[in-house]
This record gives sequence, structure tokens and C-alpha cells, in this order.
Amino acid sequence: MTNDLEKHSLEFDILTQARHDQGSEEYGDLAFLGNDMYAYIYEELADAANYLRFQFIKLRLVEEQQIASGIDLTPSTFEAVRDEDELSHGAPSFSTSEEIPKFFPTKG
Repeated sequence: MTNDLEKHSLEFDILTQARHDQGSEEYGDLAFLGNDMYAYIYEELADAANYLRFQFIKLRLVEEQQIASGIDLTPSTFEAVRDEDELSHGAPSFSTSEEIPKFFPTKG
């Protein structure tokens, strides 16, 4: 689990640095200083809010599909599991959607 966290954190670092480099190349290293800070932040906050809204909707759709498939999502199905000798809580990561039903018990 710790290795996965470190791996994904590094992926995020690489992605954000690449986006920074792309912006610097396209707009210049100090272009952000010429932005109207308030207007820019308001626009970014609106973009972030919309992104979160769509992530919420996507998560709800996945949840509804799981429930419709008979997958039990009650908290008692999320028991502590051991992964790489570390205690974690909740569902493990899945590499494919076919693995999900193997972990979650079905109702009925």
C-alpha cells in the first residue's frame, strides 16, 4: 500500500511539473504575474467546482450500478484488510472492474 501511495504521489508530481513546464513554454515563466488575480482565481474555482461536481456524478453512477448488480455496499462489508504487512481499511484497489464482484458480497 505504501509503495502505491508513493508511486501515485510521484505520478502526480510528474504531471504537475509537466503542466507547469507546458504553461511556462506556452505563456512565459512569469505570465501569471500579469493575470487579474481575482478573476483568474474565480474562474479556477468555478472549474474546480465543476470538476468535483462531475466526479460526484460519476461516483454516484458507479455506486448505482453496483447496487443494481446486487453488490453489498454496507459499511460492514468494508473490513480491515492486510496489504504488504500494513493494516488498511476499506476496499482494496482493483486492476479491472471484473475483480470488484470477487471482493464485495452480493445480496440475496
